[in-house]
This record gives sequence, C-alpha cells and structure tokens, in this order.
Amino acid sequence: MNFKIIDQKALAVATRFKKNEVELLEVIIKVDRFKVYRKLGYNSLFQYVVQRLKLSEAQAYGFINVVRKSHQVPKLRESIKNGRLSVSKARRITSVLTS
Repeated sequence: MNFKIIDQKALAVATRFKKNEVELLEVIIKVDRFKVYRKLGYNSLFQYVVQRLKLSEAQAYGFINVVRKSHQVPKLRESIKNGRLSVSKARRITSVLTS
C-alpha cells in the first residue's frame, strides 16, 4: 500500500475522531443536564457512561470532568466546539481552570 494513501486515511480517521469526541461531549452534557441516566435506572452519570456507553473508567472520568467544568466555565465548551481546544487537552486543564 502506498504511504500517501495510508497517510490520507490516517488524517481522515483523526478528523472523524476529533469530531466524534466533540459530539460525544455534547451528548454527555445533555445526558447530565436532563438526568437521562436516572430515567434509565443508573445511579450516576459515571455509571451510565461506563455501563451504557461502554467507555473506560478513565475516559468516563475525563469526559465527566470536562462536562462539569464546562457548566462552570462556558468558554471551555465554546473552545472545544470551535476546535481551539481538544477534549483531551481540556481534560488535562479542568483541575486548574477557573472562570
């Protein structure tokens, strides 16, 4: 296989990954806001994300931290949505980020 073809595929997959990560964050925000997890019988958002969405515990903690911090600091969510900040980077700064 030609290295350029592999490179183009890698770029395309990475782009989809970033887009899907943002979409997942947005839907977890809604699940949290509307307490969807409770309506489905889960005791917590964490339990829902791990058991229902099948994310690892580390991924669940990361997304939930970003979700909760984005409620406190709306610019965090805005920066993620417009691509200035990745969800991965947002996870790393949530503990020190303030409005």
